[in-house]
Amino acid sequence: MTVKRLLLYVALVVLAAYGAITSYPGILFSASRGYNNITLYSRLPLNELTDKLLARVYDALAAEEFFDPGRKLEIYLTGGYGEYRFFAPFCGRSYSCAHPVSNKVFIASADPGKDLAYDPSGRGAPRILESVMVHELAKAQVKNKLGALKYLAAADWKKDGYAEHLARETGDMNSADICGEWNRNDLLKRYLEYRLMAELLKYEDGIGYAALMTENISYESVRTRVLNKYCKRL
Repeated sequence: MTVKRLLLYVALVVLAAYGAITSYPGILFSASRGYNNITLYSRLPLNELTDKLLARVYDALAAEEFFDPGRKLEIYLTGGYGEYRFFAPFCGRSYSCAHPVSNKVFIASADPGKDLAYDPSGRGAPRILESVMVHELAKAQVKNKLGALKYLAAADWKKDGYAEHLARETGDMNSADICGEWNRNDLLKRYLEYRLMAELLKYEDGIGYAALMTENISYESVRTRVLNKYCKRL
């Protein structure tokens, strides 16, 4: 066997092993808790508080049209940015994301007992873990229902707007927080804007979330309507 063939063989073995691990990551996580069709995996022990957390997540997801009780949903709490990057290399330094192939959700760093998710970069404020889980699983459900191609074609404001409608991480924010100039990297303000846009179309125009994902709707036109609604009097 030549050196090139040996290197190629080793590379293929490594890729196959990596593919197997990322497809079935549960074998590397020592603890798990399940509630109906949702399973949470962690390297650290999980207790009854996790069951209550998963029950709230399930109730939020079950309330809307993309919910499929027969589809298994998996969440993995990784041990920090290095491990997170290994399992979800396409997710950057986000708090969480779904793997583009397996649709399994990975969260960079979290404490289920405190219901907190942490920024892997260490710069951002902690977020509510329950909301982070609902947000990512909601988008995973949309992808399961639409299929990968239609999901990719749907604009981010539609997917994140719907997900935030369920997660309600921005529930205590004032709608007017989206008015004026603000940093578009502000994740929660962006989620708030997207949620208000999606809800405006649903409650004022009667466009359901399933239809929203596939209809050709201008981001700018809906955003203008939302700004006129919440910012005109300021």
